[in-house]
Amino acid sequence: MHPKLFVTMLLMPVAIGLYQPVFSQGLIITNGGHLVLNDTAKIIINNGGFSNSGNFNAGNGSVIFTGAGSGNISGTSVSTFNNIVIDKGDDTLRLLQHANISGSVKLSHGNVDLNGYNIDLGETGSLSGETARSRVLGPGGGFLISTTNIYASGGTVNPGNLGMVFTPSYDLGYTLIKRGHQEPELTNGFGINRFYDVKAANSTVAKDAVTFQYFDAELNGVTESELGVYYIPAANGDETLKTITAFDSAGNFISVNNAGFAGRYVLANVISDSIRGTALQAALVADKVNLSWATTYEVSTDHFELQRSLDNVNFSTLESLAAAGNSNVKRDYGYTDPEPMLTANEGAGLRYYRYKIVFKDKTYRYSNVAIVAPEGYNYSLFQVYPNPTSGPVVVNFSINREQKVYVEIVNNMGVVIARKAVNTIIGMNSLSFDLGQMMSGVYYVRVVNVFKTAYKIIKL
Repeated sequence: MHPKLFVTMLLMPVAIGLYQPVFSQGLIITNGGHLVLNDTAKIIINNGGFSNSGNFNAGNGSVIFTGAGSGNISGTSVSTFNNIVIDKGDDTLRLLQHANISGSVKLSHGNVDLNGYNIDLGETGSLSGETARSRVLGPGGGFLISTTNIYASGGTVNPGNLGMVFTPSYDLGYTLIKRGHQEPELTNGFGINRFYDVKAANSTVAKDAVTFQYFDAELNGVTESELGVYYIPAANGDETLKTITAFDSAGNFISVNNAGFAGRYVLANVISDSIRGTALQAALVADKVNLSWATTYEVSTDHFELQRSLDNVNFSTLESLAAAGNSNVKRDYGYTDPEPMLTANEGAGLRYYRYKIVFKDKTYRYSNVAIVAPEGYNYSLFQVYPNPTSGPVVVNFSINREQKVYVEIVNNMGVVIARKAVNTIIGMNSLSFDLGQMMSGVYYVRVVNVFKTAYKIIKL
C-alpha cells in the first residue's frame, strides 16, 4: 500500500491489517469511503492528521499519532475510535471535529487540544497516561465527557479517569461528567484551567464525598495554598464554597463532602481579601511626584481615588482611575501629580499620598500613606510605626540625595539584631522589619551615619 493512504468512494470496504504506517498529509477518508480496522490493527499517522468524511470502523484497533508538528482530527463525520495514542513529543493533536472513544486516549508524549470540540468517552472509554506535560487542553472550549452508572459499592470510582473521584454511599444512577479546561470566573474567586459539570440521575437525594484532581500547570496563577472548591447548582446558579476534607498540594488533589450532583464544580482561589497588591510608592522626579502601585488580584473593584495631603490629616482627591474589576494577573497602575513641587528653600514641606479603592458595592478602603520630601529638605527620620508592635514595624525617613545607607535594629545592650542596606531615593524612603521572633522589650531603630539619634520601639 502506498505510504500515503487515501481512501475514496469504494464499493467494498478497505480493511487494514495488523500494522500500517501513514505519512505526509495523513489518513483521509473521503465522502462515501469506508475504512475498517481488523482486530487489533494499528495505524501510525506520522506528521499528519486523520480526516473522516465517510465511514470508519475502528474495531479493536488503535490510531497512533506520531512525529513533529501539530496533527488534526477532522472531517465532516464524527469518528468513533477504539484507542488513540498521542506520541508527538512536545507537539499537539488538535480537534477540528468531535470524536468518540470506546477504548482509551493514551497520552504518551504531547497534548490534546479540544479546540472547542468534545471527546466523548461514553461508558467504556478512559484517559490513560495523562501528566502535567502530556494532558488535555481546551482554552478554546470543548469537553471531555464520560457517562457511568455509579452505585454505592463501598469503594471509589473515577469515571473515564477524568479526575473527579466519587466515594458513593448512594446509588447515583447514570451520571454524566463533563470536564472543561477554561478559566471560569466566579463572583468570589478565580478558577483554575479545570472544572467539572455533573448530572446524576438521582441527583436530588444523593450527597457524597468527592475528590478532584488537577495539575500544577492548570493553576493559572491561582495560589495553590488558597485553592478551594465551589459548587454552582444548575437550578439557581448560586456559588457555594464546599467544606474541604482533604487537601494535598504534592499529590494535586482536593476533597470535599456533602457534594451535590446537578451543577458545576469549579476549583478556584478562595480569596479572603478583595484586593492584594504592592504598597503605594511616591517618587520625586524633577519637580513632579510620580505615584505607582500594582495589584496581583482584584475582585469587584470599581475605581481608585488618588488623594493628597500637606499635613497627613486633611486629604483631597487628585484623580479617579478605573480599576480592573476582576483580575488575577499582575496589573500596574500609575499617576503623576500635575502640580509642581517647590523646593524646601521655597518653603515647600512634605506631601502625603494615598489611594482609596472603591468596590462595586460602594465599600472602600485606603492604602498606605506614601510621603515625598521636596528637594533640599533636611534629613528627618519621620515615622516609625506601629509602636508598640507585636511584629512588623515600618520605618519611613527622608533624605535629600541618593546614597547607600544602613538601617539597624539594636537591643538595650547596643547589639545589632537586624540590619538592612537601602539605596535611597531623594525624598521619603520606606522599609520594614519583622520583630515577631524577637523577645519582648525595648529596641531602637537607627540609620547609620545619617542620624545622630535613634528611635525607641516597644516590642510586645
